[in-house]
Amino acid sequence: MTITVTVATYFLVSELYVVAREALLVLLVIIASASAILLVQSYYRSTYETHLSLSELYRYKSRQTHPLYYYIIRKDIHIIDATGKAQVDYRMECKNTCPKNLPQIKHEINFDGKIEEFHAHVNGKVFNEKVKRDLYFRQQIMEHEKVDVKQPYNLKVLFNVKSERIAPDQDFDYDYSLLCTKLYPNMDKKDEEYTAIHINHPTDLLVIRIEVPQNLRFIKDGISIQVLDKHDIRDCLEEEKCLKIYPWFVSRDRRRISWEIPNPKIACSYKLYFQAQESRR
Repeated sequence: MTITVTVATYFLVSELYVVAREALLVLLVIIASASAILLVQSYYRSTYETHLSLSELYRYKSRQTHPLYYYIIRKDIHIIDATGKAQVDYRMECKNTCPKNLPQIKHEINFDGKIEEFHAHVNGKVFNEKVKRDLYFRQQIMEHEKVDVKQPYNLKVLFNVKSERIAPDQDFDYDYSLLCTKLYPNMDKKDEEYTAIHINHPTDLLVIRIEVPQNLRFIKDGISIQVLDKHDIRDCLEEEKCLKIYPWFVSRDRRRISWEIPNPKIACSYKLYFQAQESRR
């Protein structure tokens, strides 16, 4: 009798142990599943909240007031000869979006050549000669200090327009042009020469045009574009949009390139690489 009770008790305990172990395993599976679900929910919640935060930040930045609104920014480059001498004309049509009279307009010019002439106008009037003198003076300082020729000159054009009394919401235009020697000396080589415009303000239309003289022709395979963000990282989506929807065009005689981009992105730089060689005709 004692043996029978002992065996029965042993089997009962064994079965209880198996049941308890299985129950524990089920409990562990349930806990693990619940933890995984909580982790996934937490991830998506945080991702969604981050997305909302970024969206709100973007909307906030887009609502920030910019001092200028540009209807058009146009850059026309007239290459004069095979040495790369060129005249570069900038024209801007815009609106003062400041809540007060516009005090000044600042532009930064990067270039490799030497300035021979500089002209500027605001609302059709010739701008003061101080800008021209400052440009020449800074260039002479750079040449005197023997700046590395591989590094482009960096000059700031400062339009002091207080005297123009450009009031809030007033439309106005300004332009300036530079005649430079050896501005594009390596244009006969691929991926060596380019022109670029950086967008700092809301802009309706950006236009870049390049023209070469009768004895030169653009090489189509040597023309390409890049769009860089404010960190100088290529913006592939914007590039793809430009290539598919707003591509550059070459005239039939291959003497002119035109690239027009509606609503270019703020803080992006639009670069147009080009190659031109002597015509064999």
